Amino acid sequence: MKNCLIAFIAAALAWSAPALAQEPAPGGGAPHVVWEPAPTPEGATSWELFQSTREIEEERDDGLYILPGYPDALVALDGETVRVNGYMMPLQNAERQTYFVLMAFPPDCPFCMTAGPANLIEVRAEPGIAHSYEAMVIEGRLELLYEDESGLFFRLADARRIDD
Repeated sequence: MKNCLIAFIAAALAWSAPALAQEPAPGGGAPHVVWEPAPTPEGATSWELFQSTREIEEERDDGLYILPGYPDALVALDGETVRVNGYMMPLQNAERQTYFVLMAFPPDCPFCMTAGPANLIEVRAEPGIAHSYEAMVIEGRLELLYEDESGLFFRLADARRIDD
């Protein structure tokens, strides 16, 4: 089951749009950002805060690990109910998803570079949330994953969609 989860997460990373994709500005000026994270509604936690989590490389006897270095503002939210606006990457073959990844960027480009773990949130939602390609606001209890073997840094437990 864990290998299946890791494969799904790898697919989500591969399919997510790049966080810093740039294209040249008209007339040869400075490049501008093509993709921006889902907008932050009033009262929600911004993707900017999640993206401020550092990736810390740690060499161990059994290999290289990427661990999160959370900012203090995010640590203060650990265990609290938060709202995040993002895009669903389904992990189940079902209309209603009880387990999925919420992403900062729409999962629409299988050839784009990975967005990285600071742009993904594992979501657990019972009885499930209807699949949608549109951005959605999800509310749940934030759990910081200090050393999760799937490579994810965040989870929303007891989640529900609030923008229906």
